[in-house]
This record gives sequence, C-alpha cells and structure tokens, in this order.
Amino acid sequence: MLSQYAQYARVGSLVATVGVGFLVGDQYSLMRWFFLATGAIYLFSSWISLAIREEEVVVPPSQEVGEDVLRMIGVNTLFYVVWSFAWPLFPLAEVHVYHMDEVNLAFITLIGGVSGLVLQRRIGEWMDRNRRVVMFVGRVALATFPLAYSLADNVYEIYVAYVMMGVTGPVNAIAYTSFVYDNTKNVRKAISFLSVGEGVGSIAGSLLGSLSFVALSAFLPLAVAVRSLLFLAAVMRIGISFLYLSIHDRKEERDKRKGSEAYSV
Repeated sequence: MLSQYAQYARVGSLVATVGVGFLVGDQYSLMRWFFLATGAIYLFSSWISLAIREEEVVVPPSQEVGEDVLRMIGVNTLFYVVWSFAWPLFPLAEVHVYHMDEVNLAFITLIGGVSGLVLQRRIGEWMDRNRRVVMFVGRVALATFPLAYSLADNVYEIYVAYVMMGVTGPVNAIAYTSFVYDNTKNVRKAISFLSVGEGVGSIAGSLLGSLSFVALSAFLPLAVAVRSLLFLAAVMRIGISFLYLSIHDRKEERDKRKGSEAYSV
C-alpha cells in the first residue's frame, strides 16, 4: 500500500518536473508563476486533508516506543549525518568540475524519476519479504552518487549512476517509515523521534560537509577537494549502512514463524 502511495507521488512529481521544464525553457522569469502555483497546490491539498477520516487509535501515555525502534532511529540519525555530508558538495561538482548546464540537470532528474517509477512496486514486493536487507541495500546504494561524482570522467557516467535512483528512491520513501509502523504501538511518538533525528542529522551533516570543503579547499585545488570529500562521503555511507543489518524487525520474524508453521502443517 505504501508503495502504491509513493507511486502516485512519483508519477505526479515526474509529470510536473518535465512539464514545467518544457514550459519554462530558458525564460526563467516564468518560474515565479510556477512557484505561485506550487504554493496554491499546497494550500489546496491541506484543505483536502481536512476531509480525510482517521481511525482513532488510543495509545496509553506510558506506552514506550521500544528498544528496536529507538535503535533504528539512532542508526537512521547517524546515517543522515553522513548522507547530508555530500549534499553541499554535489552542486559544487556539477558546476565547477563537470560544468553541467540546465539540460544535464534535466537528464539527471528524468533518469532518476523514470527508474524509480519502473522499480517502485518491485521494491515494495521485495520489502515485504526481507525489509532489513532492503533497508541496508537502499542505504548502501546511496553511495553510488557521491562515488560517481568523485570518480566519473564525464557527465554521461553520472547519467548511468542515476539509474540506481530506481532502488534508492522507493526504499527511502517506504522502508524506514514502515519499519516504525510495524514495530511499535506508539507510532506517533516514534515518527516524531524519527523526523527529529532526520532533521538534526541533515543539519549537522550539511554543515560538516560545507566546513570540510572550506578547510580542504584552502590547501587543494577546488576539483580535487570536491572529489576527495565526495569519495569520503561514499565510504562513510557504505560503512554506516551495515548498522541497519543489526536492527531486529519483529514483522520479519513473525512472517518467518508463520511461514515455518504453515510449512510444518
């Protein structure tokens, strides 16, 4: 169900991105109207959400989030630090190393969007069978992008790397939130902690990446500094991803027990 929900969002995002790109072209003054339209859509969708029926679930105030979920939130927060470390470095690489223009960036967005659209439901089915492995693969695959920007000789090699967005996009949209849903009764508190951790990790990692670039570029040429830090970001993403394999998934264990019982019967 979460995969289907994310599929609709991805279709809408891809259509909007490509459509606005063709309509705006190089007339950047037109972008203000699309920003206004985006704001209006946000307001309209907020109004629609008032009509959504919610099934009230009473959770005692004393209900804890659970050790497994807290561990996952801790690992996820740490990954967000190393994930966002590369975020300020990507535009530097695109402009100063690969000299990309609007067309190059449009191709990157299109390749990532289409690959995610093709693999969304398949990733969702895989997630139902072995979510811990999918969580690990989804995170370790994110090392592809800084690794590509660090080692690629031209922009076409980066295009190829963005095919991996078909794996990372669906996983990041579903797996970690669904883990919280299935492993705690106090979902609201757990989601709040998860969101706070992601926010803190994003801020910390982005600042760390920016400061590291400023420090390193004082001694090295800009291109060398950017490539070196992106390679470091890829290594850190791979290293932290293994921590997801240490998380216990109760739903996965329950499903395995059910499978064993059905087989024995």
